[in-house]
Amino acid sequence: MKQSGLLYFALGVTTVISIGAVTNQLLPAAPAGVALSGTGITFPDGTVQTTAAPSDARRGFYLTFSTHKGGPGTEVGPLNACESGYHMASIYEILDPSNLRYATEVANAATKGDSGQGPPQATAGWVRTGDDSSFSSAIHGLDNCSVWSQSAVGFGTMVGVFDFWNGTTATTRNAPWASLLELCSGDQRVWCVEDYPGAGG
Repeated sequence: MKQSGLLYFALGVTTVISIGAVTNQLLPAAPAGVALSGTGITFPDGTVQTTAAPSDARRGFYLTFSTHKGGPGTEVGPLNACESGYHMASIYEILDPSNLRYATEVANAATKGDSGQGPPQATAGWVRTGDDSSFSSAIHGLDNCSVWSQSAVGFGTMVGVFDFWNGTTATTRNAPWASLLELCSGDQRVWCVEDYPGAGG
């Protein structure tokens, strides 16, 4: 029997579970009280030994494909643009994307042809600044459309993964991020990050 990349569990002397790529998969009858499945073994005392691959525990983040003005008006504003389980990101939550997981499983996550499992470069979105309410300073990292409540006048801060890999772009503030100001009245994407377990967002 040809077998490749298999994981075996021995139960008693005659029972073998074969999980993975096989030519002929062997799943004999389990001993009394033991339940077998394609993802694990349930023992008589109720304990489960799983054979499923471990999940990625890093927090997810993504850039919305949909666009939103700097504050709520007749449309959804940035603070409510993210999917359930996610919230509008502060730059300091996504500052080091190597510690995060780009959430490609979210239907509204923006991607490009060579994004792979990472964020799209040279595509910016609104981001929370961590500062007080402001819309008229014309300074990157300060203006935030009056804490994302203003969609008529003023400015908000956006960031994107820059596409000048030699770092010569004048908009670069915190590598790999490039920042820029945009009018609150403009329709822009939004950076979202996964809630911490038990957090309200």
